[in-house]
Amino acid sequence: MDPIIPINDSWWISGIGLAKTLVDIYNDSKFFTLNDYKLKEDFYNLFMNKFEEFTTRLMNLTDNKYDVIIVKKIRIALNILKKRGLLTFSHFLGAYCEIFYLIDGANKIDRIDIVFNLSRKKITYDLAPKEIIEIFDIIYNNYPHLVPFVSYSGIFGFNTFLYLFFNKLFPVAASINPYTVHRGLFKGLTYTTYHDIIHYRLINNVYEISELNREYVKMKNLYFRILEDKYKFDYDELELIILFLYQYIHESVLRINCYENIRVFDMFVVEALIRIKSIKNQVNEDDVNICIKHEKCSLYLENFIIDKMNEAKNILCRRYPKFFNYLQQYE
Repeated sequence: MDPIIPINDSWWISGIGLAKTLVDIYNDSKFFTLNDYKLKEDFYNLFMNKFEEFTTRLMNLTDNKYDVIIVKKIRIALNILKKRGLLTFSHFLGAYCEIFYLIDGANKIDRIDIVFNLSRKKITYDLAPKEIIEIFDIIYNNYPHLVPFVSYSGIFGFNTFLYLFFNKLFPVAASINPYTVHRGLFKGLTYTTYHDIIHYRLINNVYEISELNREYVKMKNLYFRILEDKYKFDYDELELIILFLYQYIHESVLRINCYENIRVFDMFVVEALIRIKSIKNQVNEDDVNICIKHEKCSLYLENFIIDKMNEAKNILCRRYPKFFNYLQQYE
């Protein structure tokens, strides 16, 4: 399914080209069950080059001999896997997260050991490359859907996330030039990256990536139907719908029920809504600025945002009732 939508705003479409490449790699390798596939060399080149870019940054920051040893052993581990044709997104995610951990340490920034968090094993200088591979394999087995999103800032747009998510991939920001997350709440490379993993775990409570999960399947089918119908929507209407799906799948994770009104929203949606031209013209700019600056909206603005979220829900329920009725017959 073509992920390109007739929306020009980067908040919606940022990184969509990379997302398409990642999905193509994943599908071409049959979810990394093949040792050889058409896009393998392109995949290896892209992600190995990123590894070298990240390690170069680290080497420019530190001459700690233990860090140098760890980097060399991770490189050996990746090259062993490369020769065997066994590299996956998860192996690179483990490698990148360890480099980020060392970079944050060199910068004396609070950090989280993501590799340990995902595998319950820590990479140390005295491990053999074989043991590092075993750790990366644990990450792959436990989190096969995570994919390092290696754009310049690690940022991905609303539609970019939805396209990856409904192709069984969950993007995790992987960049040494990270974008500001939740107004700077998460600082440093490891906490910025880990924040996406937090989202993944929360989303799993409702939209676990599985063809056995009716909620996931319903929203997946709905999303791909929207892509089919993308030119049938008014521009602003399509922006609102894509934002709505992102909001209640990625941020305020919610089961969408046509018979219940939405009552919650995440603060980021305020800034996103006012990027939609027809909606921006409906609200007081000063009221919005105060809300964004102090993260405390007036009652009027809160009700306005909730109304817009319910408007998007109602559009979907009216136009695609069968996707919702399919699930609600079980409720």
